[in-house]
Amino acid sequence: MTTSALARGGDLEAVRRVGRGLADLGRLRVLAALRERELCVCHLVDLLGLDASTVSRHVRLLRDAGLVAVRKEGRWLHCRRAAPEALLWHAIDEMLAGSDQLDLDERRLRDGDCC
Repeated sequence: MTTSALARGGDLEAVRRVGRGLADLGRLRVLAALRERELCVCHLVDLLGLDASTVSRHVRLLRDAGLVAVRKEGRWLHCRRAAPEALLWHAIDEMLAGSDQLDLDERRLRDGDCC
């Protein structure tokens, strides 16, 4: 899905994909972790404490929703937030603000080194 699909009104399938992308705590943690940086999937595996296959599924669902963009560099898959409407990101960030878990995740990302 492209950014324009998010912006286009009346696309119920696009709304469903975004809703599905936001409907899991792990995926919300991924979006929060990507707020100010691009991360390798290995960082997300370490951060979430989940199997690589589970994190890859989360990334795929977020990519299908148009919320995450990925690029491959050698063996590594790097993720960043896609560029849907700024208003959407503002709303998501406001809802996630103040979470103890996300504050802990942010500290771990700043202090850690994965690859």
